[in-house]
Amino acid sequence: MDLVRDAEVSGLIDTWLHCSDGMSKQCPSLWAEESFEDALRWAYSDEHGLEVLDGAELSDDYFATRLHVVRRRLGAAGVRLGAVLENALGQKQGAVTNPKLAEMLTSLQKPMLLLS
Repeated sequence: MDLVRDAEVSGLIDTWLHCSDGMSKQCPSLWAEESFEDALRWAYSDEHGLEVLDGAELSDDYFATRLHVVRRRLGAAGVRLGAVLENALGQKQGAVTNPKLAEMLTSLQKPMLLLS
């Protein structure tokens, strides 16, 4: 599965970039809320829906059934970090004068290629 390609086709990248400047308090707050909701839904219950108690041993199935959430969160973080860097470095509107910088910014927007 190619997460980046799937994210582009499904519109996830556009959703991730909806609030991507990172300059206002609203954007990081929205991102934190997304992570909090995922944690409540996925991290605190096991693969059978039972509460994970302190000291519990987590099965391989627990990790396998949550890997897609980890990949999605990392993908969103990479795309958003790339957008924040573009905004901070002033590369969004004009031509990029440093080819190494352009390559770095482009690669940050596709972080999940290595995990796919």
